[in-house]
Amino acid sequence: MKRRKMKTGWTMAALTALLLSFACAGPAFADTLGNTLARELCGSSETTYRLTSSQVAQWIGLAVNGAYSKMIGRTISSYYFAKSVANDDEATCQKVFKTPSSTDCQQWKVTRSGNVLTGSTSASRCD
Repeated sequence: MKRRKMKTGWTMAALTALLLSFACAGPAFADTLGNTLARELCGSSETTYRLTSSQVAQWIGLAVNGAYSKMIGRTISSYYFAKSVANDDEATCQKVFKTPSSTDCQQWKVTRSGNVLTGSTSASRCD
C-alpha cells in the first residue's frame, strides 16, 4: 500500500510542476510579444502587424508590454509597447528620443481587428 501512495505522490508532484510551468510561461511569452511589437510596430515605419495564432493567444486577456531601443550617433531612440489586461482591442506605442540636450516623447494608439494590429498615423505628446 505504501508503494502505491508513493507512486501517486510523485505523479501528483510532476503534474503540479507541469501546470505551474505553464502558468508562469504565459506572462513570459507576453513580454516577448511586447518586445517584438515595440520593435516591429512602434519602432519601424510599418503601421500594421499581423499576429500569428499563437500571438493572438498570448494577447487575449493578458497584459502585453515591451521595449526596444537603438542608438544612432548620440541619440537614443526608445520604443515602448503597452496593452492592459482589461482591453484586448487597444494598446499604446510610445517613442522617446533622448539627445544630450533634450528629450522628446510621442505616443499613438494601436487598435486590433481580428489578428491585425494597426497603429494610428497621428501621434500626440506623451502624458
